[in-house]
Amino acid sequence: MHRTYRTSSNKVLLAPEDWSYHCFPLESEGETQISLNRVAEIGLELVRVAAKSRDLSEIGMPIHWAHRFVNSQSKVGDWPDVVDAKTGKVISGISREKPCKFLKELGDLLQSSEFDHAVELAESFRP
Repeated sequence: MHRTYRTSSNKVLLAPEDWSYHCFPLESEGETQISLNRVAEIGLELVRVAAKSRDLSEIGMPIHWAHRFVNSQSKVGDWPDVVDAKTGKVISGISREKPCKFLKELGDLLQSSEFDHAVELAESFRP
C-alpha cells in the first residue's frame, strides 16, 4: 500500500517503506522507476514554500529525500537520473543541476552545512 504526500500544487504517491528509495515520489501506481530530477523539483517546491511561509512543519519528507541523495551521489559528484525505486538499480542518465540546487536550498533553509560537501562535489563535477 502506498502513502501519499501533499505538496502545494498536488498530491504525490510515495514508494513503500520496504523499497530502496522508500517514501520517494512515484510517477503513478504500479510504477517503480523514478526520476531523481523530478524528486529534486518536488523537493525544491516544498523548500521554497517553507522558506516563504517560514513554516518548517512539512519539510521532513524533503529532508529524508536529501539524505538519500547524499548517499546515492557518485564519487565524482553526479547522481543517476532514473532509478528503480524498489531495487535501487540505476536505470539511466546522469543528473547534477537539480539535485545540487535542491540540496543547497534545503541547507540554506535549515541554516545547516549538512549538505555542503555533496553540493561542493556536484559543483566541481566535470563529465
